[in-house]
Formats: sequence, C-alpha cells, structure tokens
Amino acid sequence: MIVSGHVSGLGPCAADQKPFTTMPISYDRAYGGVDEHEKRPGKIRTYPDNPIGVGYYPLSRGALLVGRPLANLHPIGKDASRRKGGYRPLSFGPMSRNFKTRIAYAGTYDQKWMDQQAPFSLMTSTIGTFNVPRRTSRCRTPWAEKK
Repeated sequence: MIVSGHVSGLGPCAADQKPFTTMPISYDRAYGGVDEHEKRPGKIRTYPDNPIGVGYYPLSRGALLVGRPLANLHPIGKDASRRKGGYRPLSFGPMSRNFKTRIAYAGTYDQKWMDQQAPFSLMTSTIGTFNVPRRTSRCRTPWAEKK
C-alpha cells in the first residue's frame, strides 16, 4: 500500500500532492465514496466496496472535478485516479455494515422475513455482521492463549 499526500482534482484539473507528516490509514482516505449528479439531484452513485471513501466521481465532469479529493491510500503502482472505479479500497481501519463485503452477513429480506422476523432482525444475522475488521485482519480468539 502507498500512502500519498492530499491531491484534489482529476486529469488536467489535478493539483500537486501536498506533503504530510501523519495520515490516518482509514477507509475515508481510501478509494470510494458517493457522487451525485449536478443537474439531477436524485441520481446518486455509491462505490459499494467503500461508500465512505474519496475519488469515485462517475457522474461528475469537467469543472466539477476541480478541488474534489482523491484517495490517499492506493496499491503500489496504481494512483487510483480514475473517477469511475475499478480500485480495491485499502485500509487498516474498521469496515461499516454498509460495505459490500459485509452485506452478505446481514441475512435475507424476503416477504416471509418481513412478516415474521423484521422486529427481531438481528436473529437472521451472523457474527460476521458485527465483526468489524476485514476477514484477513481478524483474530481467532479475542485473548491470548496460555501455553
């Protein structure tokens, strides 16, 4: 993972990286985010792999990209500067329940569920719904085992 200084704008609108001394390695600094169409306020696109990130601007064009932040965290050899996606967000931070990789743990929501389980929705969820770190960062046990 590369951690870069703050950059804003895309293409000819891009500004130079700003130097930094510390940077949180969290998903709000990784590629992703939400973009809303300028002329059609109800038209919104969200990057499902990281809905809280920056740099995903599929509906914005031209001058609307000036000053928009780009991701500070990206894979080695890639600068994550395409506005339409295709990047895996990188971070060591916790993932919210609305991330694409976490939604699968939330259970199903068919009519039977609505009729019988909706008031008790946690009954259909698995432990993965509440286990915040990504799968590769989880501990097998929450405490150290004595040998």
